[in-house]
This record gives sequence, structure tokens and C-alpha cells, in this order.
Amino acid sequence: MIIIEMLTPETLREASELANSVFPNEPVLPGDAFQASFDAQKLKEIDEKLGEKTRSLCYWVAKDTKTERIVGTTGLYEIPDDYREADWLGWFCVAPDMRGQNIGEKLLDFTAEQSKKRKKKFLRLYTSDHPSEQSAQHLYDKKRFFIMKNSKQIPSKNSTIFFREKEL
Repeated sequence: MIIIEMLTPETLREASELANSVFPNEPVLPGDAFQASFDAQKLKEIDEKLGEKTRSLCYWVAKDTKTERIVGTTGLYEIPDDYREADWLGWFCVAPDMRGQNIGEKLLDFTAEQSKKRKKKFLRLYTSDHPSEQSAQHLYDKKRFFIMKNSKQIPSKNSTIFFREKEL
């Protein structure tokens, strides 16, 4: 059975290892963002590195109750441009060996519900057309995250980053 619970200092290391392995080449690694949800100084460092201001960070983990293993992560964050109307999906992933078991669907539904509780109108995310994200695109389509706008081509990743949005 899979349960979803708040990220804690006790689950931080395992959640970070999972998400960092799924997203290894990001300007800010997921583990750093997870740590920043507990550490204001780390959040300040990330904001300075990205040239942005994050209003809030909140993360959850999916745990297999049989093994106590962290098998997925998800989160919400706000940015100044649209914080009154939207949350952004942060570091959503499922362990590669656990995919195809509806864990991602459960995490997305949970995250959308959390965003609704925060009185948001939209849940947004950014993603890419990279082949490694193909199954995620199918899930986003199924869960009615529509493409908002395209962004730029990223030559080093041979992909395009684009934005998706779900009305809550």
C-alpha cells in the first residue's frame, strides 16, 4: 500500500536521493529544494542562484508501507507573478521501478487537492518534450493539465520546455 505524507527531516535524505536521481541535471537539485523547505537560509541561497523569489515550499513523499521505502515525491510552491491564483507543482516523480502502478496519478490527485485547499484556481507545472518525460506527458494529458505556452529550446538537453496548467 502507498501512503502520502509530509516530507520530514527523517525522510529528507531518501526523498532527495530519489528525486536527485530522476532530475540529475537541474540548476538546483530537488534535494536542495527539499532542504530549503526546512531551512530559510537554503531557500535564500536558491532564490539568489535562480534570480527568483519563492513565496512558499511544501513537499510530500509517497511511501510503500510494506518496505517503508520512499517511492515518489511531490510538492507545491508559489512564485510572485501568480501566487494569488496558482500553485506550481514541484519535483513530482516516481521511482523508475515503481512506475505503472498508479503512484504518479495518486500523487497528482493529492497535490491538486492540496492546492484546492490553499484556495488556488490553477495548478501549474513546467516540463519538457524530452523522451525521458514521455510517460509523464501522457499522465499530464490524462489528468487534464493543458499546455499553456511554449518556452525555449534547450540545446544541451535537445528538448523544449513548456508549461502546463490544470484548472482546479
